[in-house]
Amino acid sequence: MTLEDFYFLSQIVAATLLFASLLFVGVQIRQNTKAVRANSAFEVNRMWGERNLTTSQDPEAAAFLAKMFDPSKAPDDFTKAELNRAGLMYIAYWQLWLAQFRLYQEGSLLKEDWELHGRQAARFQQLPLIQYLIKTSVVPIGNASELTTEIARLSAVNKTEDPNFDRPHATPRANAPAADGDRT
Repeated sequence: MTLEDFYFLSQIVAATLLFASLLFVGVQIRQNTKAVRANSAFEVNRMWGERNLTTSQDPEAAAFLAKMFDPSKAPDDFTKAELNRAGLMYIAYWQLWLAQFRLYQEGSLLKEDWELHGRQAARFQQLPLIQYLIKTSVVPIGNASELTTEIARLSAVNKTEDPNFDRPHATPRANAPAADGDRT
């Protein structure tokens, strides 16, 4: 073998190793993207789970949420302190939805994960009390027009796919078919 043959052989080996390293980097990036998405979904669900657990363990908070979700309750049925509490709660939820929407926009949260929570946001915004807070500007939601547009889109999807969408207070039990013994 001549020196020129060794040179060409080394170039072939170098090109092969370069291709292999690029392939390895591509696989690593793909695995990292999957891990980031899984972690984002986990954190979003953990956050909502902690909120639900905390609420369920506080009788006063649970009673307040039940009152908020009661369609027969008008804004006049709430004290000023309760209106403030609802407003602060809505701002906090809005911030959570905005963070989730940003994760979705950046590709860290899958579309189906975002849409699950975004549709819940659309449902929450249909509550009479929340509608009142939005219309009276008691709740400043900041400049997040993209999120507002996205929640409106998901609200339209909800209305198309769920005949009970306009009844945000409806529970799964209320929507469930009657048991054989319940029929009259």
